[in-house]
Amino acid sequence: MTIYLNQYMRASGFQQHNGHGYLRLPEGQRPTAPFISRDYLDLYNTHTWSYHDDELIGLGNSAISQVANHTVMNDENRVTYVKNLLENDDVKINVTVGDGIPYERGIILHLPYFGWLDESRIATWAGSGTPT
Repeated sequence: MTIYLNQYMRASGFQQHNGHGYLRLPEGQRPTAPFISRDYLDLYNTHTWSYHDDELIGLGNSAISQVANHTVMNDENRVTYVKNLLENDDVKINVTVGDGIPYERGIILHLPYFGWLDESRIATWAGSGTPT
């Protein structure tokens, strides 16, 4: 099924971008390899594979939220998540606190999905271990 869908999308004028999405090529443009375009936009990935200073707030069961060095994961079981929310007005969560703010997030997550970085959003170190 995946092979058929891939062939169909390409025959319809789309080019696969980053292995997870497709982008319609401008009229007359032929597919190229490797293909990287700043026109590619997937809102989920834009927020999920973001930079260190972006906050990600997840809603629903199994949702993950990330704020600074805190990661919060909601109850992974949909049935107990909904039951606790409706009956107890409560949600079970798991909170993890990292050793520090994940400054590398923009490089290791954003770059592979989008193929480019906003250099001004990447923290640099001046030898002291402190981002500047």
